[in-house]
Amino acid sequence: MTELTRYSAEKILRAEFISNFDQTIPVCFENRDNFWLCTNPLTASDKPSDDIWVRFYFVNNTSNQRTYASKGNRTWNRMGLIGFQVNYPQGKGVSTPKELCEDIINIFEGNTFNSVYCLDGTYQEQGIQDDGFYMLYGTIDYNFDVRK
Repeated sequence: MTELTRYSAEKILRAEFISNFDQTIPVCFENRDNFWLCTNPLTASDKPSDDIWVRFYFVNNTSNQRTYASKGNRTWNRMGLIGFQVNYPQGKGVSTPKELCEDIINIFEGNTFNSVYCLDGTYQEQGIQDDGFYMLYGTIDYNFDVRK
């Protein structure tokens, strides 16, 4: 079993997202490495004011002991969420943002990347935010095992 940590699992999942998502859409990655990814890189404070952009982040969840054995031979299951927000300005319509949500879910849902198992994904509309953007947000469950 490959020894994973929460950080290495996040790096694996972030790399899959980067290699499979539309590189023309600005993306802000949150958590440990806060940076933007797009064809024209932006600083973290320069979110687009009149176009679609995506926030991508991770949320750690609980862990459960899967097996009972001597120290070093126990298996623990670590769980987390991939979170994303598709932000779009008023007047842009909702079909493209919904397609982006589906694209993100399709990258992960039901797939395994280096022993990181991605489960079901879902999204819903949040409505208008303070900055004048509408937001769709979603999550995808993931988990992996570690030996302790």
